[in-house]
Amino acid sequence: EISAQEQQLSALQEQLAEVKQELQGSEEGMDRQREQKMEAQREVEALRKLLQAATQEAEAAVGALESQLEEAQAALKEASENADNAMERQRERGMEAQSEVEALRKQLQAANQDADAAVDALQTQLEEAQA
Repeated sequence: EISAQEQQLSALQEQLAEVKQELQGSEEGMDRQREQKMEAQREVEALRKLLQAATQEAEAAVGALESQLEEAQAALKEASENADNAMERQRERGMEAQSEVEALRKQLQAANQDADAAVDALQTQLEEAQA
């Protein structure tokens, strides 16, 4: 019986050693998992910080672009108003020039009529002088 008990004890000791090894391997695996989890958390935090910085940069860039857009819109509005004003002035000058041309045409017609009348008067005087 003692030999059988010794064999059982020896088998139990072997099983206990195996269980201890498994436990130790299990603890090492858990340690590795904890380390991996902590590393993953550090990477997530680093990525979160990068994302935050990129977001801030993007927001600043958007703000700058919005400011440039507002400036460009204001410049475009001013240029459009200037062009409208220039076109209005040009139209007014054209109308003034047309009025001046019409007045000069009337003066020319009157001068032609005066010249025709003077020619007629001179011709009449010439005919009278010849008679």
